Amino acid sequence: MKGNGNGFATILRKLYFFCLPTCGMRSRYIQTHKSLFHSIGKKVMWQPRQFPADPELISIGDNVKLAANVSFVNHDILYGLFNSMDNTKEFKKYQGCIKIGNNVMIGANTMILPNVQIGNNVVIGGAVLLLKIYLTTVWRLEFHVRLSETSKL
Repeated sequence: MKGNGNGFATILRKLYFFCLPTCGMRSRYIQTHKSLFHSIGKKVMWQPRQFPADPELISIGDNVKLAANVSFVNHDILYGLFNSMDNTKEFKKYQGCIKIGNNVMIGANTMILPNVQIGNNVVIGGAVLLLKIYLTTVWRLEFHVRLSETSKL
């Protein structure tokens, strides 16, 4: 997967991963191929069908749960646009690592951008754009059900 991610073997690996029908199968695949990542801990649950473009820039701790459609963005492509517009090579690729600590749950449809660090014991709700470092923040989703007496008709 290292490099530009467009090699034939890489494309086949991503297609195979996408076709794995269950979260359990994708999680086992991640554990079996943990050498593709910078590091992968134990008990990682991987629901997303998409395999990251730059897994070698991703570190994931122990007991991490990733819900559906969590995406990892380790680099941008904006530099290519600016360099093409100005016919220059002045603009450089923005790229960075993503680090996720232990005991973390990341909700569905969350996008994690370059250089984000998520600490230990963190819960992140769904549909969140992570832009900075979250070392000690705990976002809790609390659902309270109020049971009240039904009125007599």
